[in-house]
Amino acid sequence: MHTTKSIGNTAGTSLIELVIALFITSIVTIGAYQAYQFFTISSTREKQKAELQRDIITVSNIIERDIRMAGCGLPGNGVSTHLVDEENDHLSCYSNEQRLETTLTTTADPAHTKIIVADAAGFVVNGYVCLADPPDTCYRRITRIGIYAGGEDTLVLSRAIYYGPFDYTTTHVYPATKFSYKLTGSPTPSIQRLKNNAPLPLGGKLDSIIVILKNAAGNPVGASVGDAAVVMVVVGGHIGNGGNRVFLADSTEVNIRNVN
Repeated sequence: MHTTKSIGNTAGTSLIELVIALFITSIVTIGAYQAYQFFTISSTREKQKAELQRDIITVSNIIERDIRMAGCGLPGNGVSTHLVDEENDHLSCYSNEQRLETTLTTTADPAHTKIIVADAAGFVVNGYVCLADPPDTCYRRITRIGIYAGGEDTLVLSRAIYYGPFDYTTTHVYPATKFSYKLTGSPTPSIQRLKNNAPLPLGGKLDSIIVILKNAAGNPVGASVGDAAVVMVVVGGHIGNGGNRVFLADSTEVNIRNVN
């Protein structure tokens, strides 16, 4: 007895079908990777944006506080600016919150680098002294203090007074604290806040500070602080790279005493 075995056609995968499958799989994989990459970049960008906005708000509030305190216990508005370019202005605010005051005991000439005062209480090394004999007002950093029991005290200054002379019978002398803002660092600059030239912690993501001085009518007055009634400060920073690099900023406006 003979048994006959029948062999039919066996279905298989052809090379063309395999290539097509691989091609479709690669398209799906590339699409998934691009979607993941886009999501990651978007997530990172939103995180950077949130951090930058947080720093902008924090620094704007600190600057506003310093400007509001400028001139406290001092003649004039206590504000000094150095307008450099559209992203790198300098701002300084002087205050005398303890409202201390003393007098000169001898006239201070423009070339002098030290002054003699009745009492140096409240003055500190690396702090500032304000000499005021209208219309002249001068701020200078103190490098050394000589205290003499029962007598006159000496303040040694970082540089010559330049203005004046300041007559000892009419000049008022005040200790002052200086808060200043400027850009520092290269090639990645950031805004730095300094107290009497010593750096203080501040958000490192901001790379632009713009100062605009305005009169009471809201019109810019250039670099003339004496004509200003309002100080407008714009702080901001960049996120992204290349063509995706964008600038975020916010501004604060603070009224100051107009000395004119």
